[in-house]
This record gives sequence, C-alpha cells and structure tokens, in this order.
Amino acid sequence: MKKFVKIAAALVLAALLAACVGKEDPPKMPVSEGGKTGGGKIVGKDIRMEDITDFYYTEENINYDAYYQRYRFYAEDGKHMFFHETRERKDDYGPCTEEDTTLIGTVELTKDQWTEFTELVKNGIVTAEKDSAESGGTGPWLYLYWKNDKGKYQEFSFESYGTEGKFEEFCRSLASNTAVESNTEKEEDMTPIPVVGVRVGDRFFTISMEDNSSAGAFIDEVSSQELTVKMHDYGSFEKVGDLPFDLPVNDEKITTVPGDLILYQGRQITIYYDENTWDFTRLGRLNATPEEIREVFGGREEITAEFTVEWTE
Repeated sequence: MKKFVKIAAALVLAALLAACVGKEDPPKMPVSEGGKTGGGKIVGKDIRMEDITDFYYTEENINYDAYYQRYRFYAEDGKHMFFHETRERKDDYGPCTEEDTTLIGTVELTKDQWTEFTELVKNGIVTAEKDSAESGGTGPWLYLYWKNDKGKYQEFSFESYGTEGKFEEFCRSLASNTAVESNTEKEEDMTPIPVVGVRVGDRFFTISMEDNSSAGAFIDEVSSQELTVKMHDYGSFEKVGDLPFDLPVNDEKITTVPGDLILYQGRQITIYYDENTWDFTRLGRLNATPEEIREVFGGREEITAEFTVEWTE
C-alpha cells in the first residue's frame, strides 16, 4: 500500500512539473530543420530586415461593444511610416464604419523607432495565407510583405506571444504620441487636416495622400462635393474611371503596388490591385492590405467608387 502511495505521489509531482514548464512563453510555431517552419520563411534569416516594405496588424470585433483596430508600418519614398486607425461602437454591434473612427493618424518614424519595429518582428514566421478578417473571429490578422514578394508568403506570426504583446504596446505608444503631437500642432496653428476616403459598396478605406499639387487639387475638388466615379477594369491590374475635372500632373516613373491611387493624363483616376510600371502621378495609397485591395477592386467588370473628404476640427 505504501509503495502504491509513493508511486501516485511521484506521478502527481511529475504532472505539476510539466504544467509549470508549459507556463513558459513558448514559440508560436516550432522551427523545423533547415531554418523554416512548415514551408514558411523566417524574418531576419530568409527575409532580410532591410527588404521589409509593409506590415499590417488588424483586429476586429463585430459583436457587442464592436471595435476595429489597424496598425500599419511601411516604407515609402525612402521614409519609414506608421499608420493607425481605431473605430469603436460602444454598447452596440458592428461592424464599425468610418463614422465610428475615434483615432486616426500617420507619422514618419525615426530610425530608432523603425529599428524597434524590425526587432519585434525579427524571427517571426511568414507563411502562405490561411486566414483573414472575413473568416470570423477577432484576430489579430498579421501580414508582412517585402521586396520581390509575389504573394505566396503573406501571413505573419510573431516569435512568441510575449513578443506579440510587446508589439501591441509599442503600437499603442506610437498612436498615443501621434495623437498628442497632432493636438499640439492644432493648438498652435488651428489648421484642419483632411481625412480622405473611398467607399465601394459596404467597404470603406482611408487614403494616405501624397504631398504634391495634384493631391492638393483633388482634395479641394472633393471637399466641395463628394465624387462618384464609375470605374472599369483595365489590364487585369487596375480599375480606371474618368474625372469630371482636370488636375495638375506630377508624373514620374512608378511601379505600382496594390492600393495605389493614381492620376493618369490629368483626368483619369485609377486604383491599382496589381503591379504596373509607367509615368504616373501618385495621388495617394489606400490603407488596406493587398488581399483587401484585390478582394474589392480585382475580378469585377465595373465598380462605383465614392470619394469623400472630411476635415478635422
């Protein structure tokens, strides 16, 4: 009998030790031989840090107390940028729309801030897309893109849950600091800021506009009256439509990426969902993942796009 009690006690002790080990912060995906996981790629090994061009974090709850949160880190024209958008619908169901936006902003990152971002995604795993915001749940859904990426590998997973938590805290800190800086600037010069967006059906995207005379003139035109454009597919890489007004051009040779808002010959507006190289004027870029862009703008013969401009107070 005593021998049986000793054996039982030993088994209980072993189970407790195993449970304690399980409480450590484990890797989210085990790395297999050859430095890859399940056919994926490791950031910092298979993907060079300097080649990262875009990273998206999206979290959404469409149930009671609905909310939507997006963070985006991206490289553009030699600059490193951070975009954030928060939508909340307290005591109500979702999905949230642009009318529920409580915080939004874009800021250029310092070298140290971009380095901190790359250190957080380092050793993460990028695999072929398996999930999206449309498939249910609240996320977060994570996507990472890099130079010469052709879309086979897209879905990102942090090295550990602890690192993911640090990333979320880093994003909240950046968003909070951006809001403080914006409020300070408004107190000094009281200059309203335009928030440009486009709606297609029930989907709405904000647009980060370029700093050129073409984008400025576009904002002026749409501010006076909302713009509705019927757009048809061209070349299986863009949707294009005619503008009811002329805009100044600032053409340069551009290789487009999904989400680019392009002015062509001063009177046609296009939204790209794939690559093309030509002399264009970039007006801005939709704040959406390539998957979202292709879902909304690709594969349809014709769409109706409604462009709006709202000014902050």
